Order: sequence, then C-alpha cells, then structure tokens
Amino acid sequence: LQLFVVTVSSLYLGGFLAHKGASYLEENEIFVPAEDDDDDD
Repeated sequence: LQLFVVTVSSLYLGGFLAHKGASYLEENEIFVPAEDDDDDD
C-alpha cells in the first residue's frame, strides 16, 4: 500500500511540475513548440 501511495503521488507531482514548467517556458517564449512540421523534405 505504501509503495502504491508513493508511486501515485510521485507521478502526480511529476506531471504537475512538468505542466507548470512547460507553461512557464511557453509564457516567456523560451521554448515555443512549432505549429508546422518541417520533417518532410
């Protein structure tokens, strides 16, 4: 049970921090994902 609680809370916290970090980077235009794909040459 304790392993389950630690795993779920860690995944939730990691996802939350990743979401906030991505929002921060996008807000400050440090990293903005490209709208178009330039992969096909």
